[in-house]
Order: sequence, then C-alpha cells, then structure tokens
Amino acid sequence: YKGNKLTMVIGLDQMINIEKWYKSNKILKLVNILCFNRNDNMKKITNKYMNIDYINDFNYDISSSSIRKNIKLNNSKIDLKKYLRNDIIKYIERNKLYVN
Repeated sequence: YKGNKLTMVIGLDQMINIEKWYKSNKILKLVNILCFNRNDNMKKITNKYMNIDYINDFNYDISSSSIRKNIKLNNSKIDLKKYLRNDIIKYIERNKLYVN
C-alpha cells in the first residue's frame, strides 16, 4: 500500500502488550494505531513512534478476544448479532474460524 497510511484499531488490553508482538517495531513503524479504552481510567502507552491516538469514551463491554473465545467454546452467552454484522457471522461459521 505504498503512498498510503494504514491505521490498526486495537483495544488497550492489546496496546499494553504490543511490544511483545512478533515484529512489533516493524508494525509500529508502518501503521498508525487507534487505541480504544473500555473504561474511564485511560492509560496512555508511549512509544518512540508517537503514532497512537486514544479513544476514551468507548463504552462497550466486549472485546474481540471475548468474541473469539465464545465462538471457540460454542458459547451462546453473548449475542454475536449485537456486535457483528450477519455477513461477518456467516463468514466465521462458513470458514470455521476460531473453532478447535
């Protein structure tokens, strides 16, 4: 995507651990990060690239990790339709994503 700037959207839970990711320095050089916090005690992580924007008024008590876990366990505790479009749910089911 030469000539374009990419933005990666992640939650604060992942932002805290980003330096443990595989090739995290390369990721941080290549993309801007939009970090969502799910509660009011916003913690800002600083890095030498300074390409992180924070959204603090994100009031959804769900995470992609939680969605994947519920799909993997075939757990109906959460209503996926509340968080994902129907075509996304069908894609996940058709391709058997996040199952054992």
